Amino acid sequence: MDTVKAIARLGFRRWYERQLVEGHGWLVTVFLAMIVVASCIEAADFRESVAQALLMAAFAAGAVLLAIHAWRRYLVTMTRAEALGEQSHCPACKGYGSFTVEASGEQRERAVGDEAARYQPLGGAWMRVRCRKCRAEWTIE
Repeated sequence: MDTVKAIARLGFRRWYERQLVEGHGWLVTVFLAMIVVASCIEAADFRESVAQALLMAAFAAGAVLLAIHAWRRYLVTMTRAEALGEQSHCPACKGYGSFTVEASGEQRERAVGDEAARYQPLGGAWMRVRCRKCRAEWTIE
């Protein structure tokens, strides 16, 4: 429901833009963490100081965990933005992202085995939206 509230407050286009910026911020974090891992591996020298090498190994392990977390956040953010972006075309006038949220709620029950039930970018919620251009309504799930 947080996504629905954010779209209703900001508008779809501003929300989408923020999702892209956030997602790519996570991607940059992945690259920076991998640079830290490479630097720590390069700096670790067990011949001179075991304590320093263990410290570098700990920093490298922390950077790997950060990179894994950032990669997951990147995938979630970009997948959600893409899935909602695909549903943001008005079915009548084909306008993109120009709608207002009329109503929202929890996900309706789906048939067992329904393929769409596995892929819920709104986290189990739905939005009833109205096009600003032609006033047509449709549901985004």
